[in-house]
Amino acid sequence: GTALTEQHVKLLKRYTYRAVLCLDQDRAGREAAERSFQLLARESFHVQVVTITGKDPDEAAQADPALLKRTLTDGGVPYFDFVLDQLAQGDIASVQGKRAALQRILPLLQAVVSSVEQSHYIGKIASALGTTELAVRDDLARVPAAVLSPRAEDSPSVTPEQNDHFSPLE
Repeated sequence: GTALTEQHVKLLKRYTYRAVLCLDQDRAGREAAERSFQLLARESFHVQVVTITGKDPDEAAQADPALLKRTLTDGGVPYFDFVLDQLAQGDIASVQGKRAALQRILPLLQAVVSSVEQSHYIGKIASALGTTELAVRDDLARVPAAVLSPRAEDSPSVTPEQNDHFSPLE
């Protein structure tokens, strides 16, 4: 996860089109999953995610290797749907909540290369935020390229206050 590079993704692409993310359940794990998703999605991978019990995959493997193998083999859920579900559990009713949700989801959406898939998720985002698909597309177009293309090896942890590139939604 945290060490995944573009070169790794290109090598993996020779053998598969599907990746299953299984990373630590803390903030660093979430950030690594987002960077990994961006790298993989830009190469047209179908990216899924599994959640595990315990702090990290190593702990899960030590506790019950058969369960971890079964969990990974079952494939989990599409990563983008997983993130949308997480966002829906938070504050997406207020303007500030919508802004925070967009700051997390738009860089992921930009990494999706298929226009059909991107359109599908734009509809889901618009529905979740109670807005129009056009508004989501407009905000997507306003995100600076540097925010949309982090590389796994040089992506610093950025808080929303440091990375506030959206016009007010009010």
